[in-house]
Amino acid sequence: MSKNTLTDSDKPVGSSYRWYALGLLFVIGTFNYIDRHIVVILQEPIKHDLGLSDAQLGAITGLGFAILYTFMALPIAWLADRSVRKYVISAALGTWSFFTALCGLANSFTSLLIFRMGVAVGEAGAHPTSLAIISDYFPRKERATAMAIFGLAIPAGVMIGFLSGGWLHELFGWRNAFIFVGIAGLAIIPIVLLTLREPPRGLSDGDVATQSDPRNTPSLLVVAKTLWAIKSFRYLMVACGLQAFTLHTILSWSVPFYMRVHGVSVGEVAIFLAVLKGIGGAIGTYFGGVAADRLAQQDVRWYMWLPAASAALLVPALLIQFLAPHLNLSLIAGMIAFTLMPVFIPPMNATGQSLVDANMRASTAATIVITTNLLGLGLGPFLVGAISDVLANVYGLGDHSIRYAVLVTLGFNVAAAFYFMKAAGFLVADMPPEKSNVTTASERT
Repeated sequence: MSKNTLTDSDKPVGSSYRWYALGLLFVIGTFNYIDRHIVVILQEPIKHDLGLSDAQLGAITGLGFAILYTFMALPIAWLADRSVRKYVISAALGTWSFFTALCGLANSFTSLLIFRMGVAVGEAGAHPTSLAIISDYFPRKERATAMAIFGLAIPAGVMIGFLSGGWLHELFGWRNAFIFVGIAGLAIIPIVLLTLREPPRGLSDGDVATQSDPRNTPSLLVVAKTLWAIKSFRYLMVACGLQAFTLHTILSWSVPFYMRVHGVSVGEVAIFLAVLKGIGGAIGTYFGGVAADRLAQQDVRWYMWLPAASAALLVPALLIQFLAPHLNLSLIAGMIAFTLMPVFIPPMNATGQSLVDANMRASTAATIVITTNLLGLGLGPFLVGAISDVLANVYGLGDHSIRYAVLVTLGFNVAAAFYFMKAAGFLVADMPPEKSNVTTASERT
């Protein structure tokens, strides 16, 4: 396989194009999170239509999705480290969009769970591959900022998913909401195939000759041994998994909480959470990347200190959000909480990409995905749903069971802050020095 087959390196790569590529990956990422989270806003109508329990809802929104997502992420990422990454992303986009549309045809818990697993298989391939491409376009000093811009796909996708899901449900029902959103994702595949150029691996690090050759891509065993040897990465993974437990639990159960405890409708909660997650999440994500890049110029440990601070501040915000007796106070606290929750994501991704060589970046990103999704997305919503069932059925808390079950996440958040600080203690020794001869994409034109 020739080098040109892998990279599009015969085409000029300028500063403006790398921002276009980042924008296109942002759009793909937005569809990723639309399709992943539209089920969240539709939980209550799905529950009543299919006769599901809270534990089953937790399995559909969390555990069932996370299992396939987790176990497929690493092999697909390893393939991406050895092949044309835009083809991997296009195949992933097609897969998750197709299975999202199929969710509209589900007639039982089992069929909906299987279709959500299909969505997970597709989405497992896009995120790590996108991060690897971005890291080849943007050098380390700009990487967290680029990751923050890409990370805005999360609040954008959740906001659009909530708004479109609520609106489509009101007009056409929850089944057609899935079908319309799935078809929309399929429509952008030709744009990806025709316009996304793949940068040579190692472009932003000045090491193209060695790392763009797929024969130099390490095996999964070598990747695992390499990452395990990096102490800061080990603690980072623990911290991110714990923080993700909180993030995914709050995101998954905020809709039922506001509908059951505060009596709002699907349409109303779609607007409320679109604002909270969309605006708050966008501010927190962008701030996390830009602030980390700027502070890290003075001390690289800020890549971990900033997430630790946000994790600690999140605890009182969540206490107020879920225990407040009035809706308006809960929403104000929720805006603060949704702003703080994603602060750790850009520093997490940028640090992981900067600790390793370019030819194992997709695999490294997949390792982060595995940790955050298995503990966070997989265990979080399911465990809280199960606790809610017990509190409602055994202790008679009824609709209020969910507000107390969600507070289980606070202990995980405190532990996350601790492990971010542990990771910071090793980061100076583990972070490789930046090469003085690195040329960016814009400087190569």
